[in-house]
Amino acid sequence: MHMSYRCVGDESMLHNFTIEEYARYAHNLNMLHWRYNKTSELILDPIDVTEDSDEQDGYVRSFNIKCTEDVSKEYIDNISSRAREITGWLVADLSNSVYYRDMFIPSQWISKIVDKILASNQTIKHSYLIQDSPDTTGWVSEDPLPPFYPTCNSDRVKKVFISKDDKVLTYNDSLSRTKEEKLVYLTDMEEKDPRKIIGKSYIDFLNILFKLYVEGTIHKVSDSFVNNWELIEDVKYKGLYHPLWTNSLVAPVKSSYLLKVSIEGKPESYRNVVLGPVIDFFGRPKCL
Repeated sequence: MHMSYRCVGDESMLHNFTIEEYARYAHNLNMLHWRYNKTSELILDPIDVTEDSDEQDGYVRSFNIKCTEDVSKEYIDNISSRAREITGWLVADLSNSVYYRDMFIPSQWISKIVDKILASNQTIKHSYLIQDSPDTTGWVSEDPLPPFYPTCNSDRVKKVFISKDDKVLTYNDSLSRTKEEKLVYLTDMEEKDPRKIIGKSYIDFLNILFKLYVEGTIHKVSDSFVNNWELIEDVKYKGLYHPLWTNSLVAPVKSSYLLKVSIEGKPESYRNVVLGPVIDFFGRPKCL
């Protein structure tokens, strides 16, 4: 690793990184790791790297990356290299579906609309939502970094858990922890703590997704699709559309239904669905 600092006794002296850089690197490192392994985490373990010829007081320390499960050195080196290249904060892995407020939101739908709802300081790269590093002025003093800066300063945190059974992120206010539940975002922190800022950005992102998904949002497939399916453009998020109709029988979840027909290309319009026969489980026609 490239991060290092000098310790004299219990006091940290010169260091080549800030606390914000440390926190961002540790966060991004695990965000990258959790795409491939959702049951373990990577830990920055301080190690002594002082050279024999070093005549200065104290000793130089760096960090060794350890995993809570067995992984190869090549894997660690690759993840570490990728994390070092990221200058912002990874907010969300867009390859994951999301289960939020009792609503399942598929990643396929998210990928179709996410570029229309980005904040000005957010971008998308390699299916990750990335946010510029926030202003952390006043978060911590200019004192040197302590020998090991903790990744969490409170157990009273709101958490986003990752299920090991599927690629689904679940937001949970519960304080309970199990082996499968991995802490991703911390929100019960100091106001200027960048992890709190990024955690809030993720919750804001989830709230936008939830609102649009419930409304029946679809990306602009084509002008004919908009006309045939009687859609109207969103006032705030240009390029996204909502249906003018509601039909709990044909489309109980409008966003999911519209995504399905946009991919299949059938039927050709909402009118075709309404005028066509709808058959129940016993083969009897239903009323719309």
